[in-house]
Amino acid sequence: SIKITDALSRLSTQGDYSVKKEIFVALRQAWQIIPTLDLFATGENKLVDRFMAIGEEEEGADWLNAFSRPWNEEIFQIHPPIPKIGKALID
Repeated sequence: SIKITDALSRLSTQGDYSVKKEIFVALRQAWQIIPTLDLFATGENKLVDRFMAIGEEEEGADWLNAFSRPWNEEIFQIHPPIPKIGKALID
């Protein structure tokens, strides 16, 4: 419907949404893993102490632009903004 399309288009540009903390904790416990880095996060929505910013300057980020460094040395939590999902899956 038009309402759903409109809502999704606004959501994709905001970029300030995240996985609920309760769900993150439950999954972490169920999978018995402890992520070391939160990709595509902000200081306000990070779920792990260390985080990589989406791209803009972000105080407290380990580095900016989650695509600028390899992720293979980390156990990461990833929840990219909707427009970046495809690139995140390929990288």
